[in-house]
Amino acid sequence: MLPPHEFPTLTSPSTLEGTIEDSPPLHLEPFDVAILNIDQSMLPNNLTYGEHYRISVYNGCKPCPLRYQCTGKDSSCLYPPIAKQHENLNQCLKDNRKLVCILADGTPEDVETCQKMVNTTDSSSNNGQFLIFSEPDIKKCLSRPYFCSNSKWSFLSFRRLCQDSLSNGKLSPVYDCADVHRWEVYSRWRDELCCSSVPELRDLDSCEAESLACSSNPLIEDIVRDKLMEVFVLENGFVPPIEQPLGHLLMNVTMQEDRDHENPIDLFITWQSPFETGYSQDVKLHNKYKPELSQPWVQNSGCCLCNSQSMPHFFQSTQNVSGYPDDKHRPIQITISAVEKADVSIAVELLHGRYNAEFNDYFGAMDKSNLRIHSPKRFTEKSSGGMWLAIVEKSTFENMNLDLPLNLPFSKDNNIGESSFDETRFFLDRPSNHSIGFPNVRSLRDVTAFSDPAVVNPFNPASYDDSWSHDFIALPYLPFLSNCDGYDRHISLSRLLEEHPDCRQVDLEKTVPIKEYAFWSKQSISDVCLGILLQCTYEEMVTETRSHLRWFEASPNTKLFYIVSTLIIQLFGNFDTCLHSLSLSLSHLFLD
Repeated sequence: MLPPHEFPTLTSPSTLEGTIEDSPPLHLEPFDVAILNIDQSMLPNNLTYGEHYRISVYNGCKPCPLRYQCTGKDSSCLYPPIAKQHENLNQCLKDNRKLVCILADGTPEDVETCQKMVNTTDSSSNNGQFLIFSEPDIKKCLSRPYFCSNSKWSFLSFRRLCQDSLSNGKLSPVYDCADVHRWEVYSRWRDELCCSSVPELRDLDSCEAESLACSSNPLIEDIVRDKLMEVFVLENGFVPPIEQPLGHLLMNVTMQEDRDHENPIDLFITWQSPFETGYSQDVKLHNKYKPELSQPWVQNSGCCLCNSQSMPHFFQSTQNVSGYPDDKHRPIQITISAVEKADVSIAVELLHGRYNAEFNDYFGAMDKSNLRIHSPKRFTEKSSGGMWLAIVEKSTFENMNLDLPLNLPFSKDNNIGESSFDETRFFLDRPSNHSIGFPNVRSLRDVTAFSDPAVVNPFNPASYDDSWSHDFIALPYLPFLSNCDGYDRHISLSRLLEEHPDCRQVDLEKTVPIKEYAFWSKQSISDVCLGILLQCTYEEMVTETRSHLRWFEASPNTKLFYIVSTLIIQLFGNFDTCLHSLSLSLSHLFLD
């Protein structure tokens, strides 16, 4: 797994089923662009991309371990069986623990606070006031892809052990501290029973009128336990304690941890009823022994449903290059452009067990890649939130009989053979020129070592489609201009204007804007991009006749799309007012 930039030394755990993907996902905000560089120039000659290993990108999920065998039809798998999947979870709980601190009265405390108290000079005075011990890290383990099918977990709380000092000077048996809460639930249920004139208690004076509680007659408890307990268990899902527990925390680290337990998941209390519908009066009682209910249920999609995203064409084709079986033995750059919030996992995966040693030797140290995140910063005074968007209008293509841009987010419906817009969280690209991905490069004209040949994407005819769901499409990149060496198919507007080596930025306080009606009175001072040279390759089939015009066949000065600011859109509230704020005409493009 290629680690996010915050975790450069992260390692992944291994099980008998293969490596478990354990790194946190890469989080991208809207319009963020992740630039990933992978150095494959020193790969062993016979390690071939697509046959022996591959690079995969996953959207919001984690792939199954290598030896899992999914059926391919649904989220089920042929191997391992469900019992083995639970065994993997239990092993994770044994291997991964976290420190907790519990005060003597049963309330949780911050571990750092407890550790500071341990380190005080008068530590003996704190003896017996709190207990620091470890418990299995349930959140970490449930986040791992151990289960083939979808899994859902109720609120889980690691049990706490209590032991009371009895009136006779002896100690009670060790019990689960949750029995304190269970006793409260049972006590209220029993009081309601005593005061509701049930047939079993009709001949007894069972209710205290003032307190609306059971009277002290010992026969009442015997009758309830003998004849009505099945009703309580059916309603609440547990058998209540025989006597009221006092809830004194057992100050014993070894017994609290119970590290030798074969199935640690059994040490967690499942709170499903009565907490499913939210906070109730039961939940408010004995807050110190109930689980943390601020967290939602854990719901994980089965790892068999986790499929890698379609990679750029460069990764789907292979060519022999000067003694290598493929053209991937070189530095490679991948960009991930988010159009909405996304959690992305990026992995280099071994496909052939024969090359396990070579693969681990090369990628195992996790020093063959670097990653940085670009976020738009020059479109608003705020740190984020502003962006320029390219607007493609439906009417343009209706009136001019134009083909749509080939770099629109299209997907093809195989059932009907028609294209439709594919709503996706991010776009994947493979720039052939890596210079823009490296900061502090003075000019592209000074750099030649960062380039490798571009791969022409296969021709994908795009025609006008009557199934437009809106009158326009807003894109954070330039339409029409695709297969460009520094960006591939999606030229991010913010990266183009903020990071291109041939752009110069001016500090906000030094910026001098043009006044609306006096632009001649004072020269403006602002960000400037001059002489940007973009090398792009036609993806259109220029040699064949088309029923629609291609974009470069449009008349000069045709406005193919507009560029507007999201801030302007928010201020004006409609596109009619702001679409003409900035336009790019075909005459501004120089075609070689």
